[in-house]
This record gives sequence, C-alpha cells and structure tokens, in this order.
Amino acid sequence: MLKDVQKFSDNRPLHRNFNVFEISEILSDGFRLKYIGETVSKDDVLPIPVNGEDDRWIYYDPIIAAAVVRPGDDLPCHSTDYTYYLNAFARSYAKDGKSLQELVREKGFIFVVEIQIM
Repeated sequence: MLKDVQKFSDNRPLHRNFNVFEISEILSDGFRLKYIGETVSKDDVLPIPVNGEDDRWIYYDPIIAAAVVRPGDDLPCHSTDYTYYLNAFARSYAKDGKSLQELVREKGFIFVVEIQIM
C-alpha cells in the first residue's frame, strides 16, 4: 500500500482504483512494484491493515501439489478462488483442525504481512 499513490506512475492495465501492489523485487533502498516504473522507497510504503476494506482485493491462492495421473484418469484442474482471502481461510484448515481464519483471529494479526509470514 502506498502512502501517496498519485506520486507514482501506475501502469496497471486494470484495477487502478485500489491501492494494493505486488512487490516484484526488494532492493537495499526500497522496492520495485509490479506496474510501477520507478523504485519506491521504504518510506513510501505502508502495511496493509487486516480490516476488510484496505485488504478487500487480496485473495488466497495456495500452491497445489502436483497430482499423479494414470492413463485414463481425468486431469485434475485448479480454479483460483478470487473471493476475499479471510473468507477463503474459513474453508482451509491447519494440521490441528483449526481453520486458517481462526488462527489469524487468535494471533490478533493487524497487518497482511503478518499473515504472509505465518
């Protein structure tokens, strides 16, 4: 999330109406963000709060392990779920049987980055 999104040239083909960017490279003096031409300093970036508003465009897309497909078997497919990530977390479970949504609430995370390193 940028402090001042107007300060940078946003070259995204779509979705320019929200202030969420993908980090493409971490540099010693800042970041390169996907679709932003110039380097963004650390001072220009804010953490995204877990509040259902600023993070509403984030979705959960887990890595799906490769499947074994035998001759004659149907090929498995995966469709990305673009719903709000905390709602998708309610349908994903940790080894202890708790939903990922429960774990996020128990830990009291307030920023998306805390969830990313969970």
